[in-house]
Amino acid sequence: MQPVLDEIDATKAELQHAPGFKSDVEQLKKFQDLYARNYQHAVLLNKYFSFGTGGLQINMKFTWIDSFSGQKIESNSPYFEMISSKYNYAVCLSRRACYMDLEGDGIKLASKYMQ
Repeated sequence: MQPVLDEIDATKAELQHAPGFKSDVEQLKKFQDLYARNYQHAVLLNKYFSFGTGGLQINMKFTWIDSFSGQKIESNSPYFEMISSKYNYAVCLSRRACYMDLEGDGIKLASKYMQ
């Protein structure tokens, strides 16, 4: 179990650098994949563990920064982690569409990413 927890920590540590790469298409692709992996981790954690402050629950907090207000938000729910990861995955797709080369089939791909 420890290797999986280490991978989760490494993924979260890498995702902290995402705001610095708002227009680099290659880096956005990397972060898009990391958000997808983070979503999968949250699904697995939710499936096998109970989170909260109860006696038999894991007291683990999932923390995100609200992109509109900049406010730090914490929750014991892995669902919060899942939703936040999906949102940021979509942000990466739309940013890739904004900054990608539109030559050839690029416009079709950009339109698909914006959906």
